[in-house]
Amino acid sequence: MLNISYQSECGSDSEASSDYSYTEPTSKRDRIKELILLANRAPLIDIFKHYKIALDQYNRKTTCPFPKHKGGRESTPSFWFYPETNSFWCFGCKTGHSSLDFVSSYEDVSLSKAIQIVLEITAGKESVGNLVSINQVERAQLLLDFSSFIREEILFEQKSLDEIEKITKVFDQMNTKYKLDNETLKVLIERLKGQFE
Repeated sequence: MLNISYQSECGSDSEASSDYSYTEPTSKRDRIKELILLANRAPLIDIFKHYKIALDQYNRKTTCPFPKHKGGRESTPSFWFYPETNSFWCFGCKTGHSSLDFVSSYEDVSLSKAIQIVLEITAGKESVGNLVSINQVERAQLLLDFSSFIREEILFEQKSLDEIEKITKVFDQMNTKYKLDNETLKVLIERLKGQFE
C-alpha cells in the first residue's frame, strides 16, 4: 500500500515553474506525488483571486486570512506573499509555504481535499488546468482515502499486519494489472474494506 507523506519546502517543489509538462506516472505513488507537485505549482495569485484576497506581485502584505488566526480578526498585517517562489508566510500564526498549505489552512481541510480544491480552482487555467482532468482528481481522492483507511486499520483497529498486507497486495496487483477505471476502483475498494469487517 502507499505510504503518503507530504512535505512542502519553500524554494524547491513549491516554487513557481514555467515547466508544466505532464507525463503519465507509472505507479499510484507516482500519480499522487505528481498531483501534489501539480497542485503546488498552481499560482497562488489565482488562488488568492478565487478567495477574493487582494494580493499580487505588487501588493504582498495583508492581514492573515485564516480563521484560526485570532478568530479571523487580526488587525496588523502579518501575512506575506512571495511571488518569486510562489509561497507565503504568516508571521502571526506561523503558517505558510505552498498552494496546498494555503487551501488546507484557509478551508481547514485534509491534504487530499486541498489537492482537489486547488485543481478545481485552477481547472481551465492555461498553466495548470489542462494538465489534469477531474477523473485524475477523483482517482487521487480514492487512493488517498483508501490509504487513510488502511492506516487507521493498522493504528486503531489493531488488525494483523499479515492480513492488511495481503489485502493491500491484492489491491496493488488488481489496480496495476488491469488498469482499473475509477468506478471499478471504487467497487474494489469497497470489497476490500468489507474484508476488515
